[in-house]
Amino acid sequence: MFSSSLSKARLSCACFFLAPGLTYSLFTSRLPAIREQAGLNEAEIGMLILYFGLAALASLLVSATLVRHFGSRSLAIIFTITLLLSITASCAARDALFLACAFMCGGFSMGIADVCINTQGMLLEMRFKSPSMSFLHGAYSFGALFGSLSGALFASFSLSPMINAAVVLGCYSLLLTTAFRGLQKDTDRPASGTARAKKSHVPVFVICCGLHGIRLVEITLHSSLSFFMPNSLRSKPLRHLGLLRTTTCIEPTTFRRLIRHYRRPAPGMFRFSSGSARPAPSPPPPARPFGWRW
Repeated sequence: MFSSSLSKARLSCACFFLAPGLTYSLFTSRLPAIREQAGLNEAEIGMLILYFGLAALASLLVSATLVRHFGSRSLAIIFTITLLLSITASCAARDALFLACAFMCGGFSMGIADVCINTQGMLLEMRFKSPSMSFLHGAYSFGALFGSLSGALFASFSLSPMINAAVVLGCYSLLLTTAFRGLQKDTDRPASGTARAKKSHVPVFVICCGLHGIRLVEITLHSSLSFFMPNSLRSKPLRHLGLLRTTTCIEPTTFRRLIRHYRRPAPGMFRFSSGSARPAPSPPPPARPFGWRW
């Protein structure tokens, strides 16, 4: 009985983890057609994509407050549906202004939805005492793969991006209405008047910006490493692959250090979006003059 409930809860949460990968890969795979029907050049469409990322980054400023007041369960379905509508609208855009509005709405919705579904994943692990985040992020990758394949399939039949988004995201929205029932309830939100736990000395927004910056550095290294390598090194593909592989270790290593640093003092650090205000079960470690213990 317990295993059956866990499986249903995992599948329900995984359905929501499909959304960011599915929507982003779908509209990026149809980006040439979207640019053509909107009458934009490469510089203009690149600037509009930047608006998408900035809106997603701005959503981090208000995500914790929204989840604390309204709960991750209700916000997950609201902003996921808003994300689907925004991507569908961007696939139907015929001018730059409409496309910019759709991109900014989609980026903001994706940022809030991403916080909510990750909060649901942590609530799922806390309730069933079973690791589930690897399975859920695998669902994100599967959504990205399916979105890219659907874009290639519809493009091969010369169908418009609007038809592509309406068919794929319309069917997916029907799946969400069923999966919503299996999401976890936000039962650990503090009552009004309860003293809040002291916030960490490192703001969550700063940490998120740092991880985004590391990702940009990693992508830049990937794209420019082969350009700066000498010809003698380019002729050795195994060493070339080894140098490229070292750049992919930056972000996961940093994230592991963050988890190791905050594991003892404040589990609420990584449960900030669920509205938890429980005090840390153990005293914080002594301050280290040179930061983390590497």
